[in-house]
Amino acid sequence: MTRILTNKIIIENANIMKMIESVEDSYRNIDKYGIPPRFFANTKNGGDYLVAACTNLTNDTFIIRGSDFTPGRTPTVMGHFMYKSYATGELLAIADGAELINYRTGAKAAVAAKYLARKNSETLGLIGLGESVKVHAECMKALFPLKRILGFSRNPEQWSTQLNYIKEKTGIEVEIVSREELINESDIIVLSTRSKEPLVKLEEAKRAGQLIISTAHTEEVDKEIAKSKDIKTFVGRYEVAKTEFGPVKVALDEGFDESIMNGELREVINAALTVGANDNSPLLGRENEEEIIFFQSLGSTHEDMAVLEAAYETVGDKAESVEV
Repeated sequence: MTRILTNKIIIENANIMKMIESVEDSYRNIDKYGIPPRFFANTKNGGDYLVAACTNLTNDTFIIRGSDFTPGRTPTVMGHFMYKSYATGELLAIADGAELINYRTGAKAAVAAKYLARKNSETLGLIGLGESVKVHAECMKALFPLKRILGFSRNPEQWSTQLNYIKEKTGIEVEIVSREELINESDIIVLSTRSKEPLVKLEEAKRAGQLIISTAHTEEVDKEIAKSKDIKTFVGRYEVAKTEFGPVKVALDEGFDESIMNGELREVINAALTVGANDNSPLLGRENEEEIIFFQSLGSTHEDMAVLEAAYETVGDKAESVEV
């Protein structure tokens, strides 16, 4: 029987910590996945269609994802997953991808922040208030002692549903502030926009200890930040950063050396786990409380698989099952 994982049942049974831990484990043990490159096909309306796949070599399962990015529509990103056992041939689940993609994006940002942000970070700044930011706030609140959440959008009145969700899940009301105030006062900044111009510029990134996270295939974070020797740049995966559009790829295409990337998430996590285990363990990630760090968070299909498998296990028999 095949489980049908709708957005509604995924949200009703979501276990945020389980999803964060699943994504973290997927990076710590990334070699257990087969991850072919994602494929993007352009559409006539200025968006694109994404086709992606991933295999989990430890439990003989795989997923196939098809999702479309459609500017001007809400939600902007939609899609579906097929989750299947390649050992038995059983179609285990068909899942609506809209909320799973939000959970994956939020969980990954939280994992990066766990290792790259200051442990006592109290102020989260959200630039762009679309669908994905609600989960970013929820995930960050699960890991950090947040006291304030600041928000900036050119049209904040459009996002009352997301703002109400954040207040309900975190107990913190989002303060709508100027872009400049948000940048100056946030310990962690998460950007999720379609901006064609930088919303955080190099000369503005001055707050000691700040972590800046970009989640979109845009230059919402100034490419000069990725180039700067005064700011550390980390990425999810080298392969993705080098091939999918974002500040790092823009810098590389302009001739900058790959050494502008100080590391990828797997290296940061595993280095942190070895600190103290031996005197020669590498020090990677945040080395002090003052340095400013940029993390470019572009998607990888093993993250999708991690949250899908977490949701599949959590939902269990509560989902409708059909014979296909």
